[in-house]
Amino acid sequence: MPAGLRPIQSIDGTSDQWGVLACGLNRLDRLGAPVPPGFVLSASVSRRFLARGELDHSIMADLPQAIETIRLQLEGATQDPSRPLLLSVRGSAPITMPTKMDTVLSVGMTPEIRSRIAAWSDDRTAAMIWLRFVSGYARTIRRVAGTRIAQIADLVSDASSIEAIDEAATQVISAIIDETQRPIPEGITDQAVEAIEAVCASWQRSPARQVRTRHGLLENQTPAVVVHAMVIPKGPSAGVGVSFSRSPITGRPTVMGSFDSGALLPVDAQQWSALADSGL
Repeated sequence: MPAGLRPIQSIDGTSDQWGVLACGLNRLDRLGAPVPPGFVLSASVSRRFLARGELDHSIMADLPQAIETIRLQLEGATQDPSRPLLLSVRGSAPITMPTKMDTVLSVGMTPEIRSRIAAWSDDRTAAMIWLRFVSGYARTIRRVAGTRIAQIADLVSDASSIEAIDEAATQVISAIIDETQRPIPEGITDQAVEAIEAVCASWQRSPARQVRTRHGLLENQTPAVVVHAMVIPKGPSAGVGVSFSRSPITGRPTVMGSFDSGALLPVDAQQWSALADSGL
């Protein structure tokens, strides 16, 4: 295993090397909290990518086995081999900067996996995950015009029929091919490579640059990248939530959080702002 790739549970460096997100997940794991299996690519990996425009061959060669290890760990933890594996690819910056770097969710999603999720959970959940995956892939990875994707995907609501949701996903896929001349890869490793590259590249975009300038980060202080298994909703009691010991808006010590039953996506920046204003 190359030095720049480590399981979340075994990183032992600083936030400059692994980022605050990865170090936080590592600490939660050591405290006995449930943490989805995953691995971290160190800051040196993104630094070399930003300098050369491609991931190191040693990292590329080890990604398939690292992803397979996540799959095996997930099966061992859930005792459910029918549960599909989807990945979250997230930036782990040397300082806390939520929403300023790109995140790619549901990596590994394909039409075949969509069918498996429908059998494992339900058809509506599968359809919404599929639509949100292809929409995120279009915006974040392939940089398809956001207005074009919004015209398609944002018209779909929880009240839309499954057929309408799937039709919207088909239109988004057509937009990706139309603008980039490349389909979404079928393999989870190929999707993960594109997702990792997109997350690294977001370090150079305006939202991250503004935070970097504000905190005086140097050019060589690049982010790590966390890749971990996603938790797929199953059943009416499933949902997503977030909790904090400090306000993500002001930084003041406080206990706050939110849980949205039945939701499929993490709490976003607007919801964080609303939480901070309410003081919950």
